[in-house]
Amino acid sequence: MPRQSIKDFTFCALLLWLAPAMATSTTPPEDLSTADWKSIQRQIQAHAYTAEAQPEGGFRAHNPAHGLDIVHAPDGTTELRPRRGGDWHWRLTAQRVAGEALVHPTRLEQSGQTVTYHWNNNLREWWINRETGLEQWFELRQRPTGLSPKQPLTVEMAIQGNLHGVMAGEAIAFTDDTGAMVFTYDRLRVWDTTGRELAARMGVDGQTLTLTVADAGATYPLTIDPIVAVQGAYLKADNAGPSDQFGYSVAVDGDTVVVGAVGESNNVNTVNGDGGNNDASYAGAAYVFVRSGTSWTQQAYLKADNAEAGDQFGWRVAVDGDTVVVGAPREDSNARTVNGDGSSNDASNAGAAYVFVRSGTSWTQQAYLKVDSASSTDFFGNAVAVDGDTVVVGAPLEDTYATVDNAGAAYVFVRGGTTWTQQAYLKADNAGTDDGFGGSVAVDGDTVVVGAGGEDSNATTVNGDGSNNDAPDAGAAYVFIRSGTSWTQQAYLKANNAEADDGFGFPVAVDGDTVVVGAYQESPEGAAYVFVRNGTSWTQQAYLKANNAEAGDWFGVSVAVNGDTVVVGAMYEDSNATTVDGDGSNNDAATAGAAYIFVRNGTAWAQGAYLKADNAEIADQFGLSVAVDGDTVVVGAFFEDSNATTVNGDGNNNDAGLAGAAYVFDIQRLSIFSDGFESAAPAR
Repeated sequence: MPRQSIKDFTFCALLLWLAPAMATSTTPPEDLSTADWKSIQRQIQAHAYTAEAQPEGGFRAHNPAHGLDIVHAPDGTTELRPRRGGDWHWRLTAQRVAGEALVHPTRLEQSGQTVTYHWNNNLREWWINRETGLEQWFELRQRPTGLSPKQPLTVEMAIQGNLHGVMAGEAIAFTDDTGAMVFTYDRLRVWDTTGRELAARMGVDGQTLTLTVADAGATYPLTIDPIVAVQGAYLKADNAGPSDQFGYSVAVDGDTVVVGAVGESNNVNTVNGDGGNNDASYAGAAYVFVRSGTSWTQQAYLKADNAEAGDQFGWRVAVDGDTVVVGAPREDSNARTVNGDGSSNDASNAGAAYVFVRSGTSWTQQAYLKVDSASSTDFFGNAVAVDGDTVVVGAPLEDTYATVDNAGAAYVFVRGGTTWTQQAYLKADNAGTDDGFGGSVAVDGDTVVVGAGGEDSNATTVNGDGSNNDAPDAGAAYVFIRSGTSWTQQAYLKANNAEADDGFGFPVAVDGDTVVVGAYQESPEGAAYVFVRNGTSWTQQAYLKANNAEAGDWFGVSVAVNGDTVVVGAMYEDSNATTVDGDGSNNDAATAGAAYIFVRNGTAWAQGAYLKADNAEIADQFGLSVAVDGDTVVVGAFFEDSNATTVNGDGNNNDAGLAGAAYVFDIQRLSIFSDGFESAAPAR
């Protein structure tokens, strides 16, 4: 065997051996940045689920979380077996589409965790192996010519093995000879290319599994949403009290969630101090929660070391690894250096931001961020974002170095060791009065996005003419990129249907080459927009609307993005639904609020889930804040009223008005055009 092959094999074996220990540590090794460490962890986790080519053809993969061996054969058959224990086996092979036989895939290919069967020019099938389960997808590019207009589309698959399929509601349960359920084939959802959901059902008859889609009037190709979400936790502060507004801001990274409570009124100024008094009205607080398995617990109660009444610490929060950033836009000190003297109140509402770091399970304040241009009413800290050793802070009413009032600014800080310094002062190239630039910020690597919800130009194209003020408060967003230590503006983002008063740019989010911008006042119910980068060019890819959109919902008041998943909040949505994907057609719970998950397949976006709290009530305003990372979504409801003080406590009372709450939803990527796979008893 050549030497290179031996090295490669040894390296792969070492990765798999180290993966369990490395993946559980959130603290990077010495001389490795948090961002690099996160990247390594994700690669290690993904490697465990990667499909590998077999000498006889096809691919084999393992699913450690569910204890599965998976074989994708060249003939189009996918086989599942337990890795340890159990003697069952199960095979599934696509057999016919609209009655036309599928003979043999023309091509089988693999990319990382995904294996794709190309059946013909019209049909492809692919499987994605993840920790959360095994996803199966189909894409049908054109309607089969043999179907009459009134005939539904059918996909038939042959089942082999020693399991028995029986209908269990809308799902198919596969059981062994004793009747014990082994797994379910579930969650069939189908959309066409316009995003319209199509009625669909599944059925099983002996050794044939059939999917039936009512595709009359559908626009091909069909796009399938693989998202199912379930509420995983109901988060409350351990010192929850009336008017705390816990949930005003939320952030998530991996197994860590941070929740801001701008109305919390304790005068303590140490982490995990005594939170039992209310002697500093609206000082604010932030709370850290961590997940172990499926359980969430409160790990830390964060307070500023110079906490005072009215600071509204917790207005915005951000988290990356073991670093949390908290904004306090009404903090009043006149300090003009990082870690300067914050004991004065000589610059009303100048604002501040605070960096906290975790060592083990302990949190400490690492930095007190202020800028050399700080002045009264800048509202520095109105927006915060963090990625690795880079923090961005917005100051939407800053005007120190500009010739116009309240144009706004954003500031970039970088960490070297434990020291933070200001790296950049960002301004829009068309800064105007009351633009509110810095009202929202986002960062990923060397890309920063800054929103300016009050920007006034009537441009309707990316990098259009922003020199006029003919559409007051239409709004804009700006993309900046870093080269070395220098920052330059790369793009000026506008909606293609921009109009006055849309407020486009109030929330922004970025992940890689995808930016999402909310416009909560876009007429009449609000909207969100997706932009994508190719090289250095940006284009609008999608215009997102809720499937139950109504005037005044404020859809787009919050946005978040991770990979191909976008979450949008609509804090004034009015339905009384209390389950995910419940009945959102009524208006019986005014401003209860909602959030929506959208997923991308290729370049097409479709709504995947409609999120509601299980204790949703009038005026909770669920959806003011949203966050997403991987398969975890967090939604804040800052006007929720229960007096619960424990995670998953009793949320069915209204004994602590405006105490607030946050909700964690777990995305189960277990469905597809056809469906998904869920182990009944995961082996871990």
